[in-house]
Amino acid sequence: MTPPIYLVGQGFSAQSSFAQLCAQRIEELWQIKPYVIVYPEVTEAVPCTQGGTPLSDEVRPLKQWLSELSGALIISANNTYLFSQDEVNANTIINYHNALLPYHRGTNAHLWSIWEGDEAAGITWHRVDQDIDHGAILVQGACQLAQFAAPVTALDLLMVQHEMAQLLLPLALQALPEFELEPNLTAAEVEAQLKSLEPSCQLVHTPSEIHQWGWGVPWTQIHRKRDLPHAGLMDLSWDFATCYRFLRALDGGVFSFIAKPQLDFHGQRYTITRYSCDQAQHSLTLSCRPKCKLQLSFGPQGTQIEEL
Repeated sequence: MTPPIYLVGQGFSAQSSFAQLCAQRIEELWQIKPYVIVYPEVTEAVPCTQGGTPLSDEVRPLKQWLSELSGALIISANNTYLFSQDEVNANTIINYHNALLPYHRGTNAHLWSIWEGDEAAGITWHRVDQDIDHGAILVQGACQLAQFAAPVTALDLLMVQHEMAQLLLPLALQALPEFELEPNLTAAEVEAQLKSLEPSCQLVHTPSEIHQWGWGVPWTQIHRKRDLPHAGLMDLSWDFATCYRFLRALDGGVFSFIAKPQLDFHGQRYTITRYSCDQAQHSLTLSCRPKCKLQLSFGPQGTQIEEL
């Protein structure tokens, strides 16, 4: 018998959240309506919904909702809440992480993939234990960053990762031996769906392969929420590729919680609000706050900076 399923994630609205999209995926496949708890901040009182409808008029902080759960399947979907030992022991909890674990544990993994120049990025569904992004892997999928139609930004990558995670969720659930869900999707069916994405994505580890995959790779450091590449400060001595990669890594779009990049120029610190790139000329145009516009040109003589 399938236990009650709860999806937990951060967002401003349950209806538009990633957790709700995952709930819809489960409902489409298995005609099960999971419970969804979406919070702007974990301490805020929020409702628990099912099929988009609040269970009651009651609102409570996330921890209060979770404290009463036992024997449930909890799906952590775009969630920053750290589950307690009691919550882990009382339930089966799986987590979506937007990186190929064991690399880029912690927060904002997508921007670190870009900043560190990874060839591939991806997603992992894994069991939750008492360490951050550390539990047993259920399934993984990957995309090649060079295959994006344009140089990839943090927002571009995150959107593709969310699509991958929704497609791979059924395989993650089917990898849990304590739950029986029918019908089962095959790895080949899911791989075909991944390949239809733009850019084309692929399975890295399927549930049938996980037990054969050794943990010879050391677990990497954890990126904290406050951490940013080069502390969020652009270095004007960098070459073109490094500057452009830095800007794209911190480009989370208008709704991003990622801090805007900064730079020091003529003794003053500026916040970069917009940027444009001319790859043919190896130049970047930066719009900054307080009011300033800079043209950076890169060549054999180094970086030339012109105030526009």
